[in-house]
Amino acid sequence: MEQEQPGVETLFRKIVSYLEIKLELLKLKTIEKIAEVVSLIISSAIILLILFLFISMLNITLALWIGSLLGKTLYGFLVMTCFYLLVGIIFYKSRKKLFDKPVKDLIIKQILSDLDEDEN
Repeated sequence: MEQEQPGVETLFRKIVSYLEIKLELLKLKTIEKIAEVVSLIISSAIILLILFLFISMLNITLALWIGSLLGKTLYGFLVMTCFYLLVGIIFYKSRKKLFDKPVKDLIIKQILSDLDEDEN
Protein backbone atom coordinates (compact mmCIF):
# COMPACT_ATOMS: atom_id res chain seq x y z
CA MET A 1 0.00 0.00 0.00
CA GLU A 2 2.78 2.39 0.83
CA GLN A 3 4.18 2.21 -2.69
CA GLU A 4 0.85 3.29 -4.19
CA GLN A 5 0.65 6.46 -2.07
CA PRO A 6 3.63 8.25 -3.69
CA GLY A 7 2.29 7.32 -7.12
CA VAL A 8 -1.15 8.72 -6.30
CA GLU A 9 0.37 11.87 -4.83
CA THR A 10 2.55 12.36 -7.90
CA LEU A 11 -0.44 11.83 -10.17
CA PHE A 12 -2.50 14.28 -8.10
CA ARG A 13 0.28 16.92 -8.29
CA LYS A 14 0.52 16.46 -12.06
CA ILE A 15 -3.24 16.84 -12.42
CA VAL A 16 -3.20 20.02 -10.32
CA SER A 17 -0.26 21.36 -12.34
CA TYR A 18 -2.06 20.52 -15.59
CA LEU A 19 -5.21 22.32 -14.43
CA GLU A 20 -3.20 25.37 -13.37
CA ILE A 21 -1.52 25.51 -16.78
CA LYS A 22 -4.88 25.15 -18.56
CA LEU A 23 -6.32 27.95 -16.42
CA GLU A 24 -3.36 30.20 -17.21
CA LEU A 25 -3.77 29.43 -20.93
CA LEU A 26 -7.46 30.29 -20.72
CA LYS A 27 -6.60 33.59 -19.02
CA LEU A 28 -4.05 34.44 -21.72
CA LYS A 29 -6.48 33.59 -24.54
CA THR A 30 -9.15 35.73 -22.87
CA ILE A 31 -6.75 38.66 -22.54
CA GLU A 32 -5.77 38.25 -26.20
CA LYS A 33 -9.42 38.30 -27.32
CA ILE A 34 -10.14 41.37 -25.19
CA ALA A 35 -7.11 43.13 -26.66
CA GLU A 36 -8.27 42.27 -30.18
CA VAL A 37 -11.76 43.61 -29.50
CA VAL A 38 -10.50 46.83 -27.90
CA SER A 39 -8.06 47.36 -30.76
CA LEU A 40 -10.83 46.80 -33.30
CA ILE A 41 -13.16 49.21 -31.49
CA ILE A 42 -10.53 51.96 -31.29
CA SER A 43 -9.41 51.64 -34.91
CA SER A 44 -13.03 51.47 -36.10
CA ALA A 45 -13.91 54.56 -34.05
CA ILE A 46 -11.05 56.52 -35.59
CA ILE A 47 -12.01 55.43 -39.10
CA LEU A 48 -15.66 56.30 -38.45
CA LEU A 49 -14.69 59.72 -37.10
CA ILE A 50 -12.61 60.49 -40.19
CA LEU A 51 -15.39 59.20 -42.44
CA PHE A 52 -17.95 61.31 -40.53
CA LEU A 53 -15.83 64.44 -40.99
CA PHE A 54 -15.39 63.70 -44.70
CA ILE A 55 -19.10 63.13 -45.25
CA SER A 56 -20.00 66.22 -43.22
CA MET A 57 -17.71 68.45 -45.28
CA LEU A 58 -18.95 66.89 -48.49
CA ASN A 59 -22.56 67.49 -47.46
CA ILE A 60 -21.90 71.13 -46.59
CA THR A 61 -20.12 71.60 -49.91
CA LEU A 62 -22.99 69.98 -51.82
CA ALA A 63 -25.58 72.02 -49.93
CA LEU A 64 -23.75 75.26 -50.69
CA TRP A 65 -23.31 74.28 -54.35
CA ILE A 66 -26.97 73.28 -54.77
CA GLY A 67 -27.95 76.46 -52.96
CA SER A 68 -25.92 78.55 -55.38
CA LEU A 69 -27.60 76.78 -58.31
CA LEU A 70 -31.07 77.40 -56.83
CA GLY A 71 -30.33 80.99 -55.87
CA LYS A 72 -30.52 80.64 -52.08
CA THR A 73 -28.17 78.77 -49.74
CA LEU A 74 -31.13 77.70 -47.64
CA TYR A 75 -32.57 75.70 -50.55
CA GLY A 76 -29.36 73.70 -50.88
CA PHE A 77 -29.52 72.65 -47.24
CA LEU A 78 -33.23 71.87 -47.62
CA VAL A 79 -32.51 69.61 -50.62
CA MET A 80 -29.78 67.77 -48.69
CA THR A 81 -32.07 67.38 -45.67
CA CYS A 82 -34.82 65.89 -47.83
CA PHE A 83 -32.29 63.57 -49.48
CA TYR A 84 -31.18 62.21 -46.10
CA LEU A 85 -34.76 61.90 -44.93
CA LEU A 86 -35.47 59.75 -48.01
CA VAL A 87 -32.32 57.65 -47.42
CA GLY A 88 -33.34 57.21 -43.76
CA ILE A 89 -36.81 56.01 -44.70
CA ILE A 90 -35.42 53.55 -47.25
CA PHE A 91 -32.90 52.28 -44.71
CA TYR A 92 -35.58 51.89 -42.04
CA LYS A 93 -37.89 49.95 -44.37
CA SER A 94 -35.18 47.57 -45.60
CA ARG A 95 -32.97 47.29 -42.50
CA LYS A 96 -33.87 43.68 -41.69
CA LYS A 97 -33.22 42.38 -45.18
CA LEU A 98 -30.12 44.45 -45.92
CA PHE A 99 -28.42 44.66 -42.54
CA ASP A 100 -29.81 42.62 -39.65
CA LYS A 101 -29.59 39.16 -41.20
CA PRO A 102 -26.18 39.61 -42.89
CA VAL A 103 -24.65 41.08 -39.72
CA LYS A 104 -26.06 38.26 -37.57
CA ASP A 105 -24.75 35.67 -40.04
CA LEU A 106 -21.32 37.31 -40.05
CA ILE A 107 -21.13 37.34 -36.25
CA ILE A 108 -22.22 33.70 -35.99
CA LYS A 109 -19.72 32.68 -38.67
CA GLN A 110 -16.91 34.52 -36.84
CA ILE A 111 -17.78 32.91 -33.50
CA LEU A 112 -17.99 29.43 -35.02
CA SER A 113 -14.65 29.87 -36.82
CA ASP A 114 -13.04 30.93 -33.51
CA LEU A 115 -14.48 27.83 -31.83
CA ASP A 116 -13.13 25.61 -34.61
CA GLU A 117 -9.66 27.14 -34.19
CA ASP A 118 -9.75 26.55 -30.44
CA GLU A 119 -10.64 22.88 -30.90
CA ASN A 120 -7.68 22.29 -33.24
